[in-house]
Amino acid sequence: MDATGAVTSDGSLSYRLNFEYLNQGNFRDFVGAARIMVAPS
Repeated sequence: MDATGAVTSDGSLSYRLNFEYLNQGNFRDFVGAARIMVAPS
């Protein structure tokens, strides 16, 4: 997901937020991966 926009009404200050979620399951116990990434700017 990627969100962006203006913070002030004149647009002189803006934001951007990147978000990622990954969940890899597996049929074996304790094998897999889960990852969350947040990158504000």
